[in-house]
Amino acid sequence: MTEEQIEAYLNQLRAMGYTEDVVEVYRQQLAQTLGMTEAMTEFNQNMNQFNEFFGGLLDDDDEEDDEFYEQQETDLTLAEQWGVACGANLAYRNGQPLNILASGLDKQSTRHLFSSWWDVDSREELLKTLNWLEAEGHRNDFEFILQLYSLYDMAEAKKYIRQNVSGDMDEETEIERLRHMRDAKEQFTQDGLFTADSSAPNMMIWDFGRMINLCRYGIDAGYLQPEEAMERINQAAEKIQKSYNSWAELGIGYIFGRFLWNGGKDYAEWRDEMQVLLTHPESPWTQLPWDTYLGVRH
Repeated sequence: MTEEQIEAYLNQLRAMGYTEDVVEVYRQQLAQTLGMTEAMTEFNQNMNQFNEFFGGLLDDDDEEDDEFYEQQETDLTLAEQWGVACGANLAYRNGQPLNILASGLDKQSTRHLFSSWWDVDSREELLKTLNWLEAEGHRNDFEFILQLYSLYDMAEAKKYIRQNVSGDMDEETEIERLRHMRDAKEQFTQDGLFTADSSAPNMMIWDFGRMINLCRYGIDAGYLQPEEAMERINQAAEKIQKSYNSWAELGIGYIFGRFLWNGGKDYAEWRDEMQVLLTHPESPWTQLPWDTYLGVRH
């Protein structure tokens, strides 16, 4: 979105009767989005220069990448493929196909994954986990940490956590995430993923991206029927499309959420894999326009 398009949109809001105070809020939000887009463009340019110097992130002779992106036979509609692609950060890392519903894992491997990573050993436990990710997940906690980081310096924020955190929240975990927030802001700014004065990206996709992949695993584990898994993915996709403006914004939000959850471990790999998803000619993120019609239900 260009500055001219932003101004035209704001004029539409005025014509609809919105006050200047409300219009100004929209202006600030759109300006942040524009800044993120420009930062992503700069990041892409920097990565291209890096690739040219070091021989390329994607080597033409790299058969593994070519094989991984070989198109699968799919009976999914474009809208359904779009929904599956919203979980591509994780699916790409795990070597899963990106345009079909099945994860590609056998039943026992999938059930082992559920047990070891999610403490899920039945359909009922999976449904409970999916509902939690959709309704709450980690994003509410991350927003709490973001507010503390924005309002206080590190010493004051840690003091606030130790004095006020109770119940299900663990104060040492919250302090660790506060440190992750500081490090993530610095790292993402350094890499040009957003500017120093930008707000943190929307981290909803950290929960929704994992939820989409759990739906896929649920089919192969025998816990979900394909129809109900696809229905959940479609519903998630509608919310995702309304919450982000591009695949780049979604990708940044996911790896930022991961950084808060797990620190900078493997960050460079996740960043570079996001770049592949954004640029590879056979990636669903390059093949499926962000504004793909999803047949939104009312």
